[in-house]
Amino acid sequence: MQFAMLGNKLPKIKKQEEFEDNDSELETVARDSIGETIEYILQWFDIYVEDAIG
Repeated sequence: MQFAMLGNKLPKIKKQEEFEDNDSELETVARDSIGETIEYILQWFDIYVEDAIG
């Protein structure tokens, strides 16, 4: 494991810095991403979101 030896010496990824600067939470990002994915799949099969929920 080469990366384990580097510890905190790895530079932060720009997106990670933006994420932390905006006090974002992983759960919020994950929830939004999952929602977008489900919406895309439902649209692919021509299913309305309201019909899938109810």
